[in-house]
Amino acid sequence: MSNLDLFQDAVNNAIRSNKNIPVTVSMQNESFTNINRARQYKGRQFGSSKLYTDIILDRNSRSVRIALKEDVIKEVYITKKVIDLIVPGLADKFIRAVALKVRSLGLSDDDTIPNTINGRINSSSKKKLISGNQSMGGPIDFVYEGSIQSEYDEESQTINFSGSVIDSDTYSKNKEIYLSISLKSGSAKYKTNMTNDDVQRLYDTENITITETLQSDMVVDLR
Repeated sequence: MSNLDLFQDAVNNAIRSNKNIPVTVSMQNESFTNINRARQYKGRQFGSSKLYTDIILDRNSRSVRIALKEDVIKEVYITKKVIDLIVPGLADKFIRAVALKVRSLGLSDDDTIPNTINGRINSSSKKKLISGNQSMGGPIDFVYEGSIQSEYDEESQTINFSGSVIDSDTYSKNKEIYLSISLKSGSAKYKTNMTNDDVQRLYDTENITITETLQSDMVVDLR
């Protein structure tokens, strides 16, 4: 049984044990009251290869969206269109910077063009990309870390989990993420008469990766 199933079943079984009266879902450092259902996020996010939200805790007030993994943003393949929806202008800024970077390298005719180039982004953009939006299966409120072991306490009407949660704002502050783009063909040769537009056309500008690790030593600063 997956961690998602374990988490969902633990909460819903506690609610059933409580005669379908809402319960409190408690972690080591945070509690959520009046939870009447736990459900797995089943939406298909637009233009991204990975869901952000794993579990939604429903209650009469605002639901809580939780990701049950520490590597929420380890590597997400995303379309330019989605980046434009989350941080307008960021993708175009990155693509222009990539072209300028390539043309500033002093390459000669038929030199190999860098296959992959990363972009270092500012804290505001990072927070938005990590939390995600509805198209990306977000926004997430918390990231759950630790074991999914749980125990239900009937007297307090509380299901206690052994792990802890970290809010998405804090999580984003502690993560370094980059944009990454690669050549369409995997390899390309430079020509000294190339314009910025010529260089941009060589890269897969419609598909960009968000990653925690630098994919190459070629980095442009978007801050």
